[in-house]
Amino acid sequence: MSTRTKPSAATVALEPYGLERFAVALACAQGMHADDAATLAEILLRCDLRGIRSHGMVRLPVYLRRMAAGGIDPAATPEIVRESGATALVDAHNANGHVAARFAMRKAIELAERHGIGAVGERNSNHFGPSGEYALQAAAAGMIGIVSTNAAPCMAPWGGIAPILGNNPIAFAAPRADGDPFVLDFALSQVAKGWVRLAFAAGRAIPAGWAMDAQGRPTTDAAAAMKGLLNPIGAYKGTGLSIAMDILCGILVGSTASADLPHQENVALPGNVGHFFIAIQIERFIAPDEFERSVGALLDRVEGARRAPDTDAILIPGKIEGDKERAAAARGYVELAAETWSELLREAERLGVGAPTPLPAR
Repeated sequence: MSTRTKPSAATVALEPYGLERFAVALACAQGMHADDAATLAEILLRCDLRGIRSHGMVRLPVYLRRMAAGGIDPAATPEIVRESGATALVDAHNANGHVAARFAMRKAIELAERHGIGAVGERNSNHFGPSGEYALQAAAAGMIGIVSTNAAPCMAPWGGIAPILGNNPIAFAAPRADGDPFVLDFALSQVAKGWVRLAFAAGRAIPAGWAMDAQGRPTTDAAAAMKGLLNPIGAYKGTGLSIAMDILCGILVGSTASADLPHQENVALPGNVGHFFIAIQIERFIAPDEFERSVGALLDRVEGARRAPDTDAILIPGKIEGDKERAAAARGYVELAAETWSELLREAERLGVGAPTPLPAR
């Protein structure tokens, strides 16, 4: 008996690497170099495989439109403009954010190999998708990775209704023995705006507590939330963390503070986003195998802790995503929202790119 599950009517099933090749072809047709297009497509696909649909292929159409309108330079190459000891500053030159972020974290890892720690700031970039992807890049190199970025304003300071704060996510990753790396990746809003965008596209309501309308009133209407404000995590604590990350990723690197960043929907305007990447070489502090065993033991202990009533499992950050990625590989297809697929087909028609055929429902 097959273990495959039938995709819902609101989704389209595609063979993962056919979808990835399609994304590469779209990006190349819009002017990206083949290697850069492959980086973008790989990260977008991995997000969908890991269940992070808010940062997966749903984002590709707006990236393509921004490239077409001049908001992103598809052919730009990030450049190291300053380097001193364990630090470096990168100018992304308005490149795609995923390409810029991979470049900067590679530099942070290189610096950490030489100095024990690498800290790289980046300016003149764009939306780079999931922060955790680049923290995991460091973990794959046997290091601790810490990543943040600022973002266009979508939150008000606690007690206010003026959109001047970004959801400025933070990610931390570390390798472990005998298991997935630990990866913590969270926006400073209750949810990334991509989840609101998905609900809006599907005509669905959003859960209470996610957002406010433009007048600062709680709302479950995704359309009102798209024009309104996301709620910060932890009330005033989320506000404070957003400001701190804006200082690190905006002001320190010579970029633009969240309050003055354009939204992605303003497709002709460069993003001017700032990022920050830290890589830490573990062996400068402790033997790597001992570190990884200890991390594994800590996470096993957390997962095995006594559970509250009606709690099925205690989940370690990153575990759900790792399980979903393995499950997607086993079943042989990835699901996209029907609305996302329709948008990709429109971009394919505009660019003259052939699209893969969706798989039959299983």
